[in-house]
Amino acid sequence: MCRKCSRGCPRGMVKVKDCTPWSDIECVHKESGNGHNIWVILVVTLVVPLLLVAVLIVCCCIGSGCGGDPKCMDR
Repeated sequence: MCRKCSRGCPRGMVKVKDCTPWSDIECVHKESGNGHNIWVILVVTLVVPLLLVAVLIVCCCIGSGCGGDPKCMDR
């Protein structure tokens, strides 16, 4: 069963999700529309990869038991 969709958001709001056959468009206030998304994008694209690299470095150096031996570090 299809629903009739709204033509737009009320004043002061922005559309964040398009209309589907089962739901109307979704709107949020302009102030909350983009701020959260920017932080999620920054965390996913910058912080998570840096943490993964740090964990790999620590696991490879400490886990292999080479300590500070430069020959071991080249492996």
